[in-house]
Amino acid sequence: MPAAGATKSPSPIPTTETNAPEAGGAEGESAISEEAWRAMDTILKNIYAYRDQEGHDVSKIFHRRVNKRANPDYYDVIKEPMAMSVIKSNVSSRIYRTFAEFVRDFALVYNRPQSQAYEDALALK
Repeated sequence: MPAAGATKSPSPIPTTETNAPEAGGAEGESAISEEAWRAMDTILKNIYAYRDQEGHDVSKIFHRRVNKRANPDYYDVIKEPMAMSVIKSNVSSRIYRTFAEFVRDFALVYNRPQSQAYEDALALK
């Protein structure tokens, strides 16, 4: 069940966005501590740096949004496209209002079962 004031997401991933102000803060104000911002930055750095046993950069495919020309069905299937570069920018700009929004964005990264992206996502998980 969505949180009180939650907006309906076209994605099957439950939304963490709300129309209501965060508890203890004004609307749009982040409720994230300095420690949590550092944790998000550390998570991103570790994911970017991770290599599998063969030296393959398993996060590389998730760095940028999927090219619409190369994968025309992507934007038909995925209504909220996401990439690690967007997450990194959101952390650097302190866009997130809750840690759950950060986690949700990682859940929005696109991959199909049996694809290299899917296998790389499993390795990162």
